[in-house]
Amino acid sequence: RVICLAAGKAAAAMAAAAEAYYLDRLGLDPARLSGLATTRHGHGVPTRRIRVVEAGHPVPDEAGLKAADDTLKLAAEATADDLVLVLIS
Repeated sequence: RVICLAAGKAAAAMAAAAEAYYLDRLGLDPARLSGLATTRHGHGVPTRRIRVVEAGHPVPDEAGLKAADDTLKLAAEATADDLVLVLIS
C-alpha cells in the first residue's frame, strides 16, 4: 500500500499530483492508495483516493485537530510492507 499524508496550503494539490503519479503513471491498483491531506480553508482540490480536509490556519480549528488525529491513526496503521509518503508545504 501507499499511504499519503499531506499537510499545508499545497497539501491537496500535492495529494492530487501523487494520485496522478501512482494511479495514472504507475498503474497502481486504486485500492492500494489511501491517505489524508489537510489544507487551509479554500485550498482544497478534488482527489480520487486521498481524503482532503480543509481546516483553520494559522489557528487550528476543530477540523484541523480531527484531521491531525486521523493522520496519526493512518500512520500508525502502516506496516513494514507499506510506503508512507509524507508531503509538507
